[in-house]
Amino acid sequence: MKLMSPPSAARPRKKVRTQHFHPTLERLEDRNLFAGDLHGAFLDVPADADWGDTIQVQGRIDQWGWDASGRFDVQWYLSDDTLASDDDLLLPHANDLGSSFRHPSIGGDTGFFARGPRLNVELQLPDALPVGWTGNTFHLLMQTDAGNEVNEWYEGNNLGERGAGIDQAIITVNTPTSYLYFSDASHDGTPSHVFQEGAIRFHYNLKSRGSDFNPVQSTVYVEAIQDGNVVAEFGPYRGAALSNQLINLSGSNLDAGNITFRPRGKLLSGQAVYGKPGWLTIQTGSSLHGDTSGETFHLADLAGEGVVVNGAGGTDTLVINVTSSTVTALNGHTLEQFAPENGVTAQQAIYQGSAYDFLQLDNGREVYLAGIERLEFADDVVVELLVRA
Repeated sequence: MKLMSPPSAARPRKKVRTQHFHPTLERLEDRNLFAGDLHGAFLDVPADADWGDTIQVQGRIDQWGWDASGRFDVQWYLSDDTLASDDDLLLPHANDLGSSFRHPSIGGDTGFFARGPRLNVELQLPDALPVGWTGNTFHLLMQTDAGNEVNEWYEGNNLGERGAGIDQAIITVNTPTSYLYFSDASHDGTPSHVFQEGAIRFHYNLKSRGSDFNPVQSTVYVEAIQDGNVVAEFGPYRGAALSNQLINLSGSNLDAGNITFRPRGKLLSGQAVYGKPGWLTIQTGSSLHGDTSGETFHLADLAGEGVVVNGAGGTDTLVINVTSSTVTALNGHTLEQFAPENGVTAQQAIYQGSAYDFLQLDNGREVYLAGIERLEFADDVVVELLVRA
């Protein structure tokens, strides 16, 4: 998704001033009250949405003053608080018509007060939680006369200053508490742990500033950082904001332990900018491949936190040197819930492009299994993995 910039270089910031005004003809002329004052009169948004959604926004702008306003631009900003600032996000229209709505002229032949038409627009939320923002509750601010085309007698009520329901609305954008910008792509239930030769799923949003944000160049890289040093670099990726991207760690030779992944881009000016980092744990271990005959493998012979066992034929058994009570999950289920019937084993891990059964132990070890039909535990519990119709 591309966030559009407004036509002006930067939107103005006004200070709200207390008005002490006794209207005489001279003062009306001095304050340009004949030209009028545009102000938000109504704003409504959905109660909640998800990042990346298209939201339907309704609103209205009125005019105080005898003259016609002339046409003007209206824009909508997403803010993490109730105050307009340069960190707010200008929301583009979902129909790719830019970020400004060209409002028709209001007033001119209706007396001192003129009511504008009801507005209905579709706006596009960012793909992901903007960098530096937290929580779920945000504010939509409506800006009237975004291009400063109308000569108003009071400019201090054009951008969210009038309050909730008038030119500002609250929206909940659902962000899970475990929201991760970088996570294990295996779907094995431990998103913060990834096998050394596994894959990472990630998203980023470098477009997290206001309308005067100098756009990011089209090339973005993801850095892998261990012990304060960049040890690997992935990319390039295209665009200031991307979601649901994959990094294949095979061949990257990352060391075991904690690692930081961080997107890095450049502004058109050449300045480096960084997106939200993610902290993962690299699990190293053993990978074992059997032959075409039925075999018995022993977990005690395999070192490491992340173990991959591939049986290649026949009826293969993995003997596990701990009791069945130490199992925290088998394909996402407890041992009591697990059954080998069709459909129950559908939750499997993806590793190097193939589906694996996955076993998790309470000591943190994870075991990926392919071609293994039988598990035997130290307390004589036997689990059949062979799927039966």
